[in-house]
Amino acid sequence: MEKRTALIFIIIALITILAAQKILSESKVSYYSADGYGYIMERKGQECRFYDVTDISRIHFMSAKLDKDNRGYLRPVGAQGFLATLTGQGFPVKINEESYELENHKYALSKIEKFPAANVTLPTEDPLINFDVFCREVELYSIAFNHHPELDWDSLKKKMRGRISSKTTEDELFSIMGEMIVPLHDAHTTLTSTENEALSVPDPRILRDIKTRGLKSFSETLKQKYVQLQKGKTKRIRWGKLNGTTYGYIVVTGFMEMVENGNNNFDEEVIAVKSDLRSAAEYLKECSDIVVDLRFNGGGHDYFAQMLSSMFIENRVLIYTKEYRTGRPEEFSAAVPYYLEPSPFTLKNKRVCVLTSEMTVSAAECALMCMRTVPGCRQIGEKTQGAFSDALFRVLPNGWELTLSNERYLDPAGIDYEQKGFEPDIFVPVKLEDFERGRDLSLEKAIELFEKKPD
Repeated sequence: MEKRTALIFIIIALITILAAQKILSESKVSYYSADGYGYIMERKGQECRFYDVTDISRIHFMSAKLDKDNRGYLRPVGAQGFLATLTGQGFPVKINEESYELENHKYALSKIEKFPAANVTLPTEDPLINFDVFCREVELYSIAFNHHPELDWDSLKKKMRGRISSKTTEDELFSIMGEMIVPLHDAHTTLTSTENEALSVPDPRILRDIKTRGLKSFSETLKQKYVQLQKGKTKRIRWGKLNGTTYGYIVVTGFMEMVENGNNNFDEEVIAVKSDLRSAAEYLKECSDIVVDLRFNGGGHDYFAQMLSSMFIENRVLIYTKEYRTGRPEEFSAAVPYYLEPSPFTLKNKRVCVLTSEMTVSAAECALMCMRTVPGCRQIGEKTQGAFSDALFRVLPNGWELTLSNERYLDPAGIDYEQKGFEPDIFVPVKLEDFERGRDLSLEKAIELFEKKPD
């Protein structure tokens, strides 16, 4: 009887110890720095909070609750720009002590002892505080200074700060900041609030025309003269066989918001994109040559760009290396190589032409960088915008959202095309007027090129 009682006490003690350890584990707070990206993660058990950090500020802007596999969804807190428009579950994320993986991008984490010191840690509408944090964000993370060494940012900052006081209105402050991002000339540098948006680079001509006149003339011209497009599960990908030829055609009008009413669920989008690319490959497998149309593609996820490009390669290939800014404007991390594996649904060993315009940007340029590794690939149309870096999201103390470029993508030859873009092999201007009169000059040039015998 005594042994039995002792055993019960031992079991109760073990249960108590394990429960206490679990409570301690869940209450313990750990801190991690996302090197080069200006984020600090605070983790308490399975609760994670992300902070936008400069040397003067620390603003909580994203949170996630992880499951037992350390997976969850990042949701915005207090933002007023793109992040605030997100619906559904949020960004799918996987987090461990060495890294966090966000939509198939892995970012390194370094454990730190505590939060770095910061003067600004709470939301505030104070114009001067927001201006100072805005300036530090740009100074610490933007790579635009590498491309514009002539820019005297300190003088510009001093001049603009002199126009601000405690009585400065929101509209006035927004106008000042919007004016300051223009000389950075970076297509991924934007400032947004609930009511306003400022761009470092104005919309290209073709996009301005589309916003006022729409793209119906393009789709109607394709349908009436060139190709009957097939539709799958996404709203962005269409494909077909060019009338009277052995040539295939794939048009992709974006690499984000891939499905109708998808609530930005990345996992659902991956399934839909795979389905459409599989269907396109099957439908076009007998075609001798393929046109890939990225003229009206404003970017999105590099992962989808790589999925498209992988259909055309035969072997594993280096597509680019990636670096991020680590300190002064000229200081970057070690280059990380990115490779592309052949897709299981393939269109390899075909001649390829990629159609581009001034609107081709970001992930669409990533797709083009990948496609340029395909032997004989030709680019037809206009020069692309030259915005390869991921858009680094920052949130100011008043909730305004700032995006910046903080990365360099170097092609396999080590060339940086940021703020330069890819020049076409064959220049063809892209104008809505041509579609409105029933002509697609870039597509006709691709057909003309395919009709010539290979060299």
